[in-house]
Amino acid sequence: MIILVNMSHYLYILYSTKINKYYIGYSTNPDRRLGEHNNPQNKNWTKRGQPWDLKVSILYDNESLAKKAEYKLKSLKSRRVIEQVIETDEFY
Repeated sequence: MIILVNMSHYLYILYSTKINKYYIGYSTNPDRRLGEHNNPQNKNWTKRGQPWDLKVSILYDNESLAKKAEYKLKSLKSRRVIEQVIETDEFY
């Protein structure tokens, strides 16, 4: 018997007032990821921006769409577009 689990996939945007930067990622659980980014034991790039605030999480139908949205938004390298996504709560 095969059991399929329907997981939600999100594009999420974090913001750090400390370094005045946005961070874009995708996850099945943006709240958990926020906790990981803010964990004092975090050794990744995001450690320098702690504390991070979750500005938006946008639900996608599958992992592929969430990854594509993350890649596209990162590749635009546009703070204006990121802030528009936060304001409108959507990105395609």
